[in-house]
Amino acid sequence: MAQATETGTNIGVGIVFLSYNAPAFGSMIKTEGNVTVTLGELLSNNNVYSITPNDTYENVLALTHIYGTITPGLGNSLPTAATQLEHVKIKIIDTSQPIQVCFWPGNGNPPFDSVMADEQFDDQFANYIPVVANMCIYHEPPLPVELSTFTASMSITNDAVNLMWVTQTESNMIGYRILRGNSDVLAEAEDQNTLIPATNTSQPVTYMYSDTVIQPEQSYYYWLEALDMDGTNTFFGPIAITVPGEGEYTPVIPLATGISSLYPNPFNPDLTISYSVKTSLPVKIDIVNMRGQIIQTLVNENKEAGVYRQNWNGTGSDGRLCSSGVYFVRMQAGGEEYYAKAILLK
Repeated sequence: MAQATETGTNIGVGIVFLSYNAPAFGSMIKTEGNVTVTLGELLSNNNVYSITPNDTYENVLALTHIYGTITPGLGNSLPTAATQLEHVKIKIIDTSQPIQVCFWPGNGNPPFDSVMADEQFDDQFANYIPVVANMCIYHEPPLPVELSTFTASMSITNDAVNLMWVTQTESNMIGYRILRGNSDVLAEAEDQNTLIPATNTSQPVTYMYSDTVIQPEQSYYYWLEALDMDGTNTFFGPIAITVPGEGEYTPVIPLATGISSLYPNPFNPDLTISYSVKTSLPVKIDIVNMRGQIIQTLVNENKEAGVYRQNWNGTGSDGRLCSSGVYFVRMQAGGEEYYAKAILLK
C-alpha cells in the first residue's frame, strides 16, 4: 500500500524487493511459477506503465514499478489515504516450515536499503518524494499439540494410578496412547493398548486415564504418546510413581531441568513461567522476540535443585509494555538452552 505524506507527493519508478524463506516457498518463485502479481486499487485505472516481477537473487523477488502519466516530470500523484498498489500472492509449497516474507524498497543491490531514494531515472518519473519501508511478516507453523501438564497420582483407594494431562491447543491430532515401564527407558515400555481420541481445539482440554493393573510397592514409569495425522509421534515423559503397600504412599516424580509450562498462554499482560532445575546450576531466563533480540532478562543467578515460578509482566527492559505478538522464553542452564513460545494478545 502507499499514500501521500504531504500534498503533491508523486511516485515514478521504484523497485521493491521481497525476501522470503526458501523451505516454505521455494528458491526462485517467479521461475518456478509460484507467484502471482495483480494491480490494486491505486493502479486499476491505467495509472501504471508496468509491474515486472523478477527472480533477481535466490530467495529474493524484485518488483520493478513504473507509474505515471504522459506529462513529463510529474509521475503519478498519490492519494492521502493508504491505497493498495498491488497484490502479491506467493504459493506455500511446505506448510510445515516457518513462513517469512520481508519487503524493502532499494537500489537494486544487496544489502537492500530501507529507503527508495528520489533518483532520476528519466525526466518523466523524477518528481517523487523518498519512500521509506521495512517490514517482515512471520508465521510459525502451529504445533500439533501444546502440552502444559502431565501428572500421575494414586486413586483414593490406592487401587489405580490416575494419569492426567492438559493440552492448551491441538490441531490435526488423532489421539493419545499410554506407555508403561518398570524403568525410565522408553524402549522397554509397553503400550497399554488404549487410544484416547483428541479433541482438536484451541481451548485447554483435560484428559484422564486410570491404570488399574498395578501391584503394591511397585514403581511404574509412564509416557504419553501424541499421534499426529501426518504420522508424526511425539512422546512426553516419563513420570514415575510408586504404588504404596499398607502404609502411606509418596509419588516419585524426578526433577528435570527445563521449562515445564507457561500460563496463561496467550496472556495479557502477566505470564507465569514454571521451570525446574535438577541440580544446582547457574540459570538465566530471557524473553526473546522474533528477531532473536533479548527484550527482558528475568533470572540470572545460581539456583538449587527444585521447582520454580517466575512472573513476566509483558514489559521490556525499558519498562514499556511490549506489543502483541509471539515471544520466546529462553532458559540457559548447565550449558543447555530450553525454549517455550508465548503469545502476548491484547
